[in-house]
Amino acid sequence: MALLPIRFFPDPVLRTKCTLVEEINDNVREMLKRMLETMYANDGGGLAANQVGYTLRMIVSDPGDKSILKPLKLINPKIVWRSKELKVSGEGCLSLPGVYPEVTRSAEVNVQYYDELGQMQEVHAKGYLSACLQHELDHLDGILSIDYLSDFKRKLAIRRIQKNVKMISRKED
Repeated sequence: MALLPIRFFPDPVLRTKCTLVEEINDNVREMLKRMLETMYANDGGGLAANQVGYTLRMIVSDPGDKSILKPLKLINPKIVWRSKELKVSGEGCLSLPGVYPEVTRSAEVNVQYYDELGQMQEVHAKGYLSACLQHELDHLDGILSIDYLSDFKRKLAIRRIQKNVKMISRKED
């Protein structure tokens, strides 16, 4: 199966607020499968649909968490609970190559979503999975991790991203 092209900053699709999936069908399941394969091929821990050009509320994640035995495929995910305890960590992003901004997020979250069969599910996430899901849910609302930086640090990060995207583009040519 062909991998999906990762969209890099400043592609406008990354700033798109994604729309709800109205019907879970074979096309949606195929998109999720391709997203997961693309995520693995790029050594990612999560991937939002708009990072590969789809503007639907879908994410995939495989944080390597032993409590989650299989990769997550989340359709129309939403956070229904978040802890008051916060955690700061550097976050990588396939669409922002070479930058790892420090982001403060809830230490734990509960995320409700529909699975591939259309069944409502809920996952309790902490640690890396919590940060990953919050990061990917931000993507679905057009929010990037660099948006949490000060203006000065954001400008530096954007310069680094642009330089790295040029290098990636040259490698692909």
